[in-house]
Amino acid sequence: MYRPSAPDFPRLRQTVEDRKLLEQSRATVERSHQLLTDTAHLVDAHRLSPTLTGNAVSMMDTGREWHVLVKEAGVGTIARTFSDRLSAFNFAECQAMRLGLEKVICT
Repeated sequence: MYRPSAPDFPRLRQTVEDRKLLEQSRATVERSHQLLTDTAHLVDAHRLSPTLTGNAVSMMDTGREWHVLVKEAGVGTIARTFSDRLSAFNFAECQAMRLGLEKVICT
């Protein structure tokens, strides 16, 4: 049971109505606390699974250059080509952050 940190000492000028109001408030706070405790955790909207959103970012090495594919649900797929790995990786990481993905798929 949730109890506030302040002790329950009767106050000199409390009326019966004040005590009823305080008791109703305490019951409401306890009910809210219990509901929050019993609620299941929700998915973090900033880190959604690609299987839920349909978004994906992948990198591919062709030997001479790097290709980055960005698939965004409802928008389409874009491909960018880079001559070095670092530039490709930076672009892919930025796109993954923008889409809320945890990782870049490297093939």
